[in-house]
Amino acid sequence: MAPIPDQRTTPRAVVVAFPHTSYLDAVPTCFIARVTDGQLAARSSWWTYLLSWCYLIPFLLVKRNAKLSQTNSIAAALRERERCWLFIAPEGTTKKAEGVKSGFHTIAVKAKVPIILSNYDHQRCECRFSEPIDASKYDAEEMVAFMKTWYEDRKLLATGRNPEQVSPCELASKKTS
Repeated sequence: MAPIPDQRTTPRAVVVAFPHTSYLDAVPTCFIARVTDGQLAARSSWWTYLLSWCYLIPFLLVKRNAKLSQTNSIAAALRERERCWLFIAPEGTTKKAEGVKSGFHTIAVKAKVPIILSNYDHQRCECRFSEPIDASKYDAEEMVAFMKTWYEDRKLLATGRNPEQVSPCELASKKTS
């Protein structure tokens, strides 16, 4: 397992979990990051582990309303918290998509927090994390290009639970209405 960035020196961040081909792709990464924070109590069985999931990995509830900007709402909520690693799947779906969306970058810039790239490799059963990246130094296209290079260099692009559903690590075109 790659070293996990220190949550004492990086108390708030947007953590990109890529690729996201199944809900099980992000779970080990979230769990490992939570364990390193020292807030996980020992559990005696899988049932108590599953029942305590909402306690172990708190959720940030966002109102899904066309009139509200989700990125603004999430960035504001992240700014308000003293400590929060927000795990986000940049594709926005577990199905194969056109590419990744720029929302993770927008949230990080607006919340003034770094981005940490992460991955759970199902073949090797390993979690990987990048060092914190200052999102304000990149625009969305540059950030996605950096992200693609990071995942390619470590051979992590096709490591999701369902490799046939991996989306390309490139910025998806914006829909026009």
